[in-house]
Amino acid sequence: TDYMDPVPHLPPSWLMGYRHAGPEVWYNATMLQHYKICSDGNDETCSAQFSLWRCIFHACDHCSYLGMNPCVANDAEPECMQGDLK
Repeated sequence: TDYMDPVPHLPPSWLMGYRHAGPEVWYNATMLQHYKICSDGNDETCSAQFSLWRCIFHACDHCSYLGMNPCVANDAEPECMQGDLK
């Protein structure tokens, strides 16, 4: 999961009882080498530390995975640079 990507928070747990599957590899910046492995997908030291409401405006993190942009074919530039190492 890249930084504040809102997708792992969907659908909201309060709506459908959804729980994010684990393990989770959570990147605290849009760079390959800065990550943490959490055994539970709802570990509050990984993506679960941010609420859906806080992440909803960070959709660009979904298109900034490992320093690339998987939302646009053949685009090597991430959609945004966020996280601890901007």
